[in-house]
Amino acid sequence: MKQLFPFRSAEARDLYHAWYHERADGWPIPTESRLVETAHGQTFVRVSGPPAAPPLVLLPGARASSLMWAPNIVAFAAQQRTYALDLITDFGLSVCRAPLSRPEQLVAWLDELLAALVCDDRPALLSASYGGWLASRYALAYPQRLRALVLIAPAATILPFAPSFFLHMLPTLLPHRRLQQRALHWLFEDTLRSGAAGREQLEVALDDLMLAGRCFHPRHIPKLIGPDVLSAADWGRLDVPTLVLLGEHEKIYDPVRAIRRLHTVAPQVQVNQIAGAGHDLTTLRADAVCEQVLAFLNATGR
Repeated sequence: MKQLFPFRSAEARDLYHAWYHERADGWPIPTESRLVETAHGQTFVRVSGPPAAPPLVLLPGARASSLMWAPNIVAFAAQQRTYALDLITDFGLSVCRAPLSRPEQLVAWLDELLAALVCDDRPALLSASYGGWLASRYALAYPQRLRALVLIAPAATILPFAPSFFLHMLPTLLPHRRLQQRALHWLFEDTLRSGAAGREQLEVALDDLMLAGRCFHPRHIPKLIGPDVLSAADWGRLDVPTLVLLGEHEKIYDPVRAIRRLHTVAPQVQVNQIAGAGHDLTTLRADAVCEQVLAFLNATGR
């Protein structure tokens, strides 16, 4: 089984790789693929943008991969040297060979990876959902190694998950298409209501989730580490220029309460709300997200 890790079979591995590379054909700009060795295994990285531009590292959400940034990458890579990762603990082409069970281990993996990718240069760290929680943990541990931090709809981190989140998402632990569909339709309601293109986009995402679930061996998909809520003290000592973007209709927690808490515990953090979107803001409002992210990075002057 070791040579098949983390897949159910050789056939499952080949099926997933074929699907992944087909999706990767839709990456809208030239890219370089890298497999970076770390103490915990191999990490797949998708590199785009001018080599001399400032480095920008992109962390995806849970059950996603570097490919989630396709709607944003043209704008980002026009000004930044982008490094889009497949998380080592999730779907994608990264392979975790040494178990990770604590946030500190995940932070150490990310630190080792960034050192290999950008050497002594300080990157900006841009992240979504689960990746946002990880990025916040990294920024607390190694603030001197970052020039800026962008958290897009970070999972927990600001507030605990709403009870409705667990009500809608826990059934997705069962590999049933209808349950997965209901959860996606709830979480990405703005996309669902945007018209036929939005509904088709969610069906494609559902197909992708179902395929990954069939291909990866359950024992070899590590349970998510965290995410948890940062304390007021942690938010107060966050010493990296930070932008938080939240969708107007965010479902994982109340965005109004989240903004209010950040204004109280982290007045040094810039917080902006994206209208007309929820947890789907990076796709449904891609232009607005890219505009605000790049304006913030340019304003940091680092």
